[in-house]
Amino acid sequence: IDSRLHLPAAEMLAYFVTFLESGGALCIALGFITRIFAAMITFEMIGICFVLAPAWVWLDKGMEYPALMGLLALHIAFKGAGRYSIDKAIGREI
Repeated sequence: IDSRLHLPAAEMLAYFVTFLESGGALCIALGFITRIFAAMITFEMIGICFVLAPAWVWLDKGMEYPALMGLLALHIAFKGAGRYSIDKAIGREI
């Protein structure tokens, strides 16, 4: 696979991002291992913002959405799951 961004191990990174954004998002929605997945998504969004940073925010690619998603994930990482989460039900708020 030819990496347009010249990322190392682009194919493996793509599989990891796919897992994180689908499986991790599902776990956050259900409230299972919420803080860990939210922290991982925060770091992913920081990376995406650094990749998109050279472009003007409002003209080209728009990094405001990854920045907002990263801030929301950071909030969830600190706040944790809600009262109706799986983490709360099994008594393990990581």
